Amino acid sequence: MPSPVVHFEIASSDPAGTKDFVAEMFGWKLEDIPGPFDYAMVDTGADGAIRGGVGEAPNGQSHTTFYVQVDQVQAALDKAKQLGGQAIMGPQEIPGGSKIGLLTTPAGELVGVIGS
Repeated sequence: MPSPVVHFEIASSDPAGTKDFVAEMFGWKLEDIPGPFDYAMVDTGADGAIRGGVGEAPNGQSHTTFYVQVDQVQAALDKAKQLGGQAIMGPQEIPGGSKIGLLTTPAGELVGVIGS
């Protein structure tokens, strides 16, 4: 079964500035999420559009990631390794009971996965 893109994330070295920028630039609504990191959920306001997030870059390097829905995060990370990619992070539990992980393609592009 194909795996859809279900979330995007903008991780920034200046999360407050980036949140202000995307809200003003695109008219997005942001809702801050309480927790140890500066993070907000994004509602683009478009029917049928995926939701996203804007927050603090954990390593201080800004980047944008899209997340693909998978059945099992660990299985996806293992498959990435089998196909010549790398597992970078995860599985890590997130609020709501799901888990996320990060992997790279063999060429080094970062891709997120979300599932159980």
